[in-house]
Amino acid sequence: DVLDKCNVIVEQYRAGAIEKARAYLAIQQTMPADDEAVFLAALEAQMRAIDSIDRLRNTGGARGGAAAAGLGGSAGQSKDSGNDRGGNEDVQPVKRPRSRQDDDDDGQSARKRIQTELFAWSIGNEIDKAILHPVVVETNRQLENFSRDLKGAKTNLLNTFSRPQFPDEEWGSLLSGRPVDLDRVFTSIYSVSLDSKAIERIGSVELSVGHVTPTKAIKTYGDWVTAWSAASEATLFVFPHLKADLDGYTKHVLAYFRALPAEPKHFHQRVINYDRAVRIRLSERRDLRFVDYASFTDLQLMWVSGPSAGSVNVGDGDGNKGRRSGSGARDGRKTEPCNRWNDGSCPNSPSSCRYVCRKCRSNRHSENSCPK
Repeated sequence: DVLDKCNVIVEQYRAGAIEKARAYLAIQQTMPADDEAVFLAALEAQMRAIDSIDRLRNTGGARGGAAAAGLGGSAGQSKDSGNDRGGNEDVQPVKRPRSRQDDDDDGQSARKRIQTELFAWSIGNEIDKAILHPVVVETNRQLENFSRDLKGAKTNLLNTFSRPQFPDEEWGSLLSGRPVDLDRVFTSIYSVSLDSKAIERIGSVELSVGHVTPTKAIKTYGDWVTAWSAASEATLFVFPHLKADLDGYTKHVLAYFRALPAEPKHFHQRVINYDRAVRIRLSERRDLRFVDYASFTDLQLMWVSGPSAGSVNVGDGDGNKGRRSGSGARDGRKTEPCNRWNDGSCPNSPSSCRYVCRKCRSNRHSENSCPK
């Protein structure tokens, strides 16, 4: 609410509805002063936003004046030069043909002319930097730096002596802020096949051939711990400031594994799906941490506590999407009547078999006692 009110004040100043001094006073009165450090940081961010509006106005006025002066000067120069040339009006200056370098320079100049201060989200972004946790700000700072030359950053990382063993493609996921595919990590740990990938270029199009599909999927507590340990080590190599967050999140997920029984297996699959959903949300947001558990409450209900949480086995890889756990039943039991129970010789428990009559599907008697 405070941020929205501040944004309204800044927009009023941008539109010229209020003066600068009144805008400063209104922002100061809007912000709570419980924490002096947070108050000063947020106030400074709002003042920078207002100052940026002034800079844009001054820049626009300067450019307009320069353009008008340039037009006037051009006309005067044309007139004077025409008088100086006298009878040599047919003489034309030799023009150098435009080169590709000139076109590239023009393209770069056009790209540089973009004014990020005009983006609707730029003002709120400055305020968020002052309010959000330093861990979030540092993570975004690193990701923004990587995005400037993602390929160069990855090349530099791969040539680092102390980097841990990790799939090549998942290094790219870390540097670009995408969630790590634990199925691929798990497959790489137990695989001796080479992850070869051929790249062919046709003009400006780049084709990648040889994409490896994970052959192992995370299905149990042990699988998850194995893959997550490798992923955590790689994450800390790129973002060392996340150590406390990763330690806390690991304990958080392990607590769910301990709280749910290992059998049937779909109980642990709930936790695996929950972890995957959390990491997807973190990759699609830029204001959350691994330890912001309150922001994952809906995911906990959906994947761990919900009535249908364990009915779908969602894999990281495309080949595992849409599979149902167990043999087709939502509770892990077989859907067909137990033949051995109907014959009077089933050694299993009712939780793993379906004890119903083969003829009438009644659960009160077997086929041998069926009255039909």
